[in-house]
Amino acid sequence: MARFGLKLRYDPASFEVLLENPSRGNFARFKTYSSDVTLLFAKGAPSSYAKKRKGLDLPAILFTEARTFLSRRPEFVGKSLCVPIEFGDRVLRPLLSGKTSETPLFPSDERLLKSVHVILDPGHGGNDYGAQNAGVLEKDLVLAFAQDLKTALTALGVKSLMTRESDVFVTLSERARIANRSSAKLFLSLHMNASLQAEQNGFEVYVLSLTKDDGSGRAAVAREQQFIPSDLPEGFEKAVADLRAGANFERSLRWADVTGQYLKEQFKPSSSRSVRMGPFYVLYASQMPALLLELGYISHTEDLEKVRNPDTRRVLAEGLAQKIASALKKPQK
Repeated sequence: MARFGLKLRYDPASFEVLLENPSRGNFARFKTYSSDVTLLFAKGAPSSYAKKRKGLDLPAILFTEARTFLSRRPEFVGKSLCVPIEFGDRVLRPLLSGKTSETPLFPSDERLLKSVHVILDPGHGGNDYGAQNAGVLEKDLVLAFAQDLKTALTALGVKSLMTRESDVFVTLSERARIANRSSAKLFLSLHMNASLQAEQNGFEVYVLSLTKDDGSGRAAVAREQQFIPSDLPEGFEKAVADLRAGANFERSLRWADVTGQYLKEQFKPSSSRSVRMGPFYVLYASQMPALLLELGYISHTEDLEKVRNPDTRRVLAEGLAQKIASALKKPQK
């Protein structure tokens, strides 16, 4: 940490770690038994003020706060702090730059948010590239597709909101927070698949599953870095989230059928595709029916060209928009 100009303090009594950027007065605070990280950004107060506080207690009024989740909890091995690979983008980069996804990325007009029908969530962004092939990045392709899909939905009278409209990194918790402030009937998280087998192609549609032994779903969760934190509280908050997920499950399945039938026609996968399940964080945290779509394989030549080419991508987005608009007109069960 020293080479980044960061200082680390550890309280063995509480297992709490405080990572400080003295030049900006920013902090990351987390416990070694948790994957939940709190980022604190100074509101102009000198960090020396916070240093005078005993222990790791910090004056909350001096900071703006953001949270992020890691795929696994940080832990000490000997005197070394071991962290997952995304720690760099989700914790170190915000501390060094002073920039966080808590900066408003969506309209502040509550009336506009309450009129939204669909949340479009282009995966990855910023220094989180996602999968790539021959210099083409997943984060760029899914953003372009989301923009085309939003345009097509607008033309059909369906209001949509994107969790990111540019090449920025947005935490998973922030994506869900954006969605949950809206009145959306559907959350669509957009991604592209990848495989070491160049012939592997086709789409995938995922709905939420909290079952831990779902092999294909767990593999996809790992690839997209979307683990539900294993240390969620066992109390009321988790119970409510579990009940909400169950209530949305059947509606999510119906949406999966709507989108899956269309994507199957477009991508013509080499093997049959059914709806798959996985414990994706954004699906778990969203308070409405939610899907994660893998729009073909970036590692497959034809799938890649379908999403990269502006003309074929636009046709694909327009067709999907028509299916969504049609389903929205039907009575919600």
